[in-house]
Amino acid sequence: MKYLAHLLFSLALAAASTVNAQVGNASERDARFLKEAANSGLFEMQASQLAIQAAGQERIKEFARMMLVEHEKIDGDLKSLAFARKIELSINLEGDRRDTLDALQQETGPDFDKRYVEHVAIQAHKHAVMLFTEAYEKADDEEIKAFAGKTLETLQQHLQHAQNLEAAAFR
Repeated sequence: MKYLAHLLFSLALAAASTVNAQVGNASERDARFLKEAANSGLFEMQASQLAIQAAGQERIKEFARMMLVEHEKIDGDLKSLAFARKIELSINLEGDRRDTLDALQQETGPDFDKRYVEHVAIQAHKHAVMLFTEAYEKADDEEIKAFAGKTLETLQQHLQHAQNLEAAAFR
């Protein structure tokens, strides 16, 4: 009887270790998605912080404030997923996003507004929608797939809001 209890305990412990090992390891595709999504969100948050200060139109500042609040929540969920899977996320912008943010910092008034709406509100959200759609359809990890699907709806709303903003701000 003791042997059976010990065997069952060992099996339960081994099963728990296997589950933890699976959570700690993500497929290359899923890891790439989390890293790209984190960089995308970081870009939108940093650009939106800048827009709150530099935008000329109040409606653009309001959009930027909404972006910060909603993307901080998304970022928190994303970081939790990455942490559980031992995926290190960059804390610095990379590539074109860094260049776009640098260019935004040089703009003021109507030029800033137009560049922010065009490059951050619209183009960045189009890219994010594409990125999250692919993850929702192809992710190996069910939690990552669920996160991508839930977030995709929010990003599509952001894109629609950005397109409405562009029509209202620059007609």
